[in-house]
Amino acid sequence: MEKEHRVNWKCTACYRKTTKSISKSIPTSAQTEQSFTRNNEDASASDLSDQENSNITMRTKNSQQSSDKNNYVTESKIREIIKEEMTGSLQIIIQQNISEQFKKISDQLSHDMNKFVMVLEGIQTRITSVEDRVHVIEKRLDTQKDLTDTVARLQAELNDRDQELLHNDVEINGLPEEKNERPIHLVALVSKKLGLEVNENDIVNAERVGTRQENKNEVDPYGDEKLKRPRTLVVRLLRRSLRDELLRAARVRRGLDCSGLNLQTDSNRLYINERLTRDNKQLFYKVREACRIFKWRFSWTRHGKIFTRREPGESVHRIRSIAEINKVFGEYPVGPK
Repeated sequence: MEKEHRVNWKCTACYRKTTKSISKSIPTSAQTEQSFTRNNEDASASDLSDQENSNITMRTKNSQQSSDKNNYVTESKIREIIKEEMTGSLQIIIQQNISEQFKKISDQLSHDMNKFVMVLEGIQTRITSVEDRVHVIEKRLDTQKDLTDTVARLQAELNDRDQELLHNDVEINGLPEEKNERPIHLVALVSKKLGLEVNENDIVNAERVGTRQENKNEVDPYGDEKLKRPRTLVVRLLRRSLRDELLRAARVRRGLDCSGLNLQTDSNRLYINERLTRDNKQLFYKVREACRIFKWRFSWTRHGKIFTRREPGESVHRIRSIAEINKVFGEYPVGPK
């Protein structure tokens, strides 16, 4: 409310009293009084509205004062502001550190990956080189295997040919050896004991082979010297058919000894077999050992070939090599001597 308005302001009752005194001093008509009354009422209404407006103006000032109080900076607000600033700064610092560490890790990983790729390339190069060498070695091994197979085949063929050269030969073991003996005459005596008439003309050659060995289990009855184990007597006959007859007669008369031959001893057992090459003899020895271990009853040779059989009536197996021994008998610990 303005200052001049506050000075001239009057309430409604005072204002009516003033108008009544004026109306008493100034005569008016009824219409004039009514119109004046309306004017007074309008004035009083305007005064009331002004009073209300003045009250509203006071309340507005009070609200402004309260808002001014709210705008004051307090300690709690300062703390909140500092907290917000520090939080924002920390977030920025943390983000920067994380970015830097991530970049370092990424760079280190890239460096390590490059080194790893280089190492892998080197390993791949070495592997390729080793594979090439292995390929060359395999070729050589294949060639060597072919050569080994070829050598083995040639050795087998030579052994077969050597065995064919011995088809007319027999071996007599256990026949006592004497000084100044006649081997051909001894062969004729043995053949006669077997029931065969073999003349000296039917014998191409007869001789002792091998070195003399002492028999440590026997003693010479005529002295203190130890007996000598008799060497094998090798005989080559004129005909193969005659050799076969001699071998058949020896198989029939098992247990043949030296009795009736006019020798120093009559107790020696005589063994007559076909003559084998050195390789076949070693192979036949291993076959007999396998038969002894695995309880097979039969093993024999015929025409230079080696055969074996477990029991009568079962299948006959021909043995040509040590590998076939393992195949027939199973895993048998035999190998070339």
